Amino acid sequence: MRSRFEEYYVKSGRGGRKLDDVRDKYQRACRRLHLVHNEYVLLLAEAEQMQRDLRSCLLPTLLHQHQATLQAFILNWRSILKEVAIHWNFTSRQFRDVFTRSEAHVDTIEPSDEYSDFLQRQTYVIWTSPPELVDFSFDNSLVEDTSGKLLANTLAVDNLTVEWVRGKLSETEPKLKECQEKLSNKNAHLQKMSEVELAELQCEEKKLAKQLEVIKKALTELGCEEVPSGCDIPIETNYDHNQDNQVWY
Repeated sequence: MRSRFEEYYVKSGRGGRKLDDVRDKYQRACRRLHLVHNEYVLLLAEAEQMQRDLRSCLLPTLLHQHQATLQAFILNWRSILKEVAIHWNFTSRQFRDVFTRSEAHVDTIEPSDEYSDFLQRQTYVIWTSPPELVDFSFDNSLVEDTSGKLLANTLAVDNLTVEWVRGKLSETEPKLKECQEKLSNKNAHLQKMSEVELAELQCEEKKLAKQLEVIKKALTELGCEEVPSGCDIPIETNYDHNQDNQVWY
């Protein structure tokens, strides 16, 4: 697209409607590229945070929840067997002896001990042989030919994307606040959450906080300076930010 613009303007010096069409298409293509870049940066930050939370929070919590479920299952069965041993001993001495022994064996069942070996092995695996790390690193080859307009792991904040970035900030802040309110001790429903649900909510908070950090960093670096141009075409144009607000893939 840039080569077409240079063909119509830089090399031949031609202007007119055709030049305006090429310039407009080039500017729209730049905007879409910059928006896709910003989405890519945010998704990488989200993926890295989720991977850390999976290893340090979600998997251990899931194992602990599984342990609690299994222990409750054993406790229920022990109660059932206890009832059987108590109510089925009104027979001959031989059968009473059998059920007396059965009752004694039932009393030896300890839910907390039944899966201890299994849980210890799984806990050991989680901490010593966790899932292999996936490398969520920025592909620098994607920004090699962007004239320095796009940088790895950095949101592009320019006249083509500044409204999108600010909109993303306005969208993420209330989500994070809502998540934090759910985790607040003042939330009456907090005690009703399962351990896994609570861990998932905590991970969601970290993910949103990470995204917000990336967005705020980009806007802070811009400061009060004039928003830079996102295109390197040699003609100034007034681009309508209300058009083409979606990211095209």
